[in-house]
Amino acid sequence: MKPIALAAALLAAAAAAPAMAAKPAESPEARVERVLGAAPVIDGHNDLPWEIRERYDLWRSPLDLRSDTSRLPAPLQTDIPRLRKGHVGAQLWSVYIPVSIKGPAAVLTTLEQMDIVRQMVARYPADFALAATAADIRRIEKEGKIAALMGVEGGHQIALSPAVLRTYYELGARYMTLT
Repeated sequence: MKPIALAAALLAAAAAAPAMAAKPAESPEARVERVLGAAPVIDGHNDLPWEIRERYDLWRSPLDLRSDTSRLPAPLQTDIPRLRKGHVGAQLWSVYIPVSIKGPAAVLTTLEQMDIVRQMVARYPADFALAATAADIRRIEKEGKIAALMGVEGGHQIALSPAVLRTYYELGARYMTLT
């Protein structure tokens, strides 16, 4: 009986072997692509608005974010192709200004920074849409676009005015740091 039991066990194991065969190992690159495809990146800080302000004269100078901006005479670290390659689903654009700018000048400069973000969304409507809520981010991501949010990077930017803070909120700012 023992030889028959052993033969049956070996036959059962041989029959089950194809089902138990190990799947080929997923490459790290394939795993990253799979994970990012399921859960897009929400980048919490990007200084592109300030870079556009300083290097491209508040966007009065030619600049196309659909091209590789790392090759420009005044290179940038952000452009639409790299945002897409990185699976960025939402971008919080910093509307930072230096702490040396105070009072009404701080408010004006912040509004200009917010305007740069709004210009970006208006210039590239196939790529960006303004978002104010988590539901907006999900909707915009489903549309194949990058959700654009804004954050004020210093309490000095409200010039001690709660009304200015409320105005920034109405214009799309969703956070403000104290420093």
